[in-house]
Amino acid sequence: MVAAPRPFALWLAGRDGRRTGMQLLARSTGGRDAALGTAAVVGLARGGDARLWTAAQLGSDMTDLVATVAMRDGLPRNGRRVMIGMAGAASAVLAAALVGLRGGSSSNGAAGASAEQTVPASRTADGMGSVVIAGESQDDPR
Repeated sequence: MVAAPRPFALWLAGRDGRRTGMQLLARSTGGRDAALGTAAVVGLARGGDARLWTAAQLGSDMTDLVATVAMRDGLPRNGRRVMIGMAGAASAVLAAALVGLRGGSSSNGAAGASAEQTVPASRTADGMGSVVIAGESQDDPR
């Protein structure tokens, strides 16, 4: 959509997709989605909260859904149906993901992940030095 917005604009808006404004809209929407996806990957890789990026993406997809439904009478039938389906499906998946993440601020997006903790040497058995605890024991046979 960013590199070649015309085919998407034509598909969505029919002949009106030849207009510069429709191609600008397609390009900016593609750029928005690419920026959100890239920011999410970078943020999560740096330990960011998955809920923040999921909510941001849900907000943009819900906006697409509401805007498409509001303008449906002015759009070609096929483009309208596919856009509503895509935005609706993306919104449903992201809403479900957000509900799944509501239990805590998982920094890496993995359910049940916990932050590492360092126990100072003064609180460990003699001679062990400091210990890093990361959610599950390596010695536990379970």
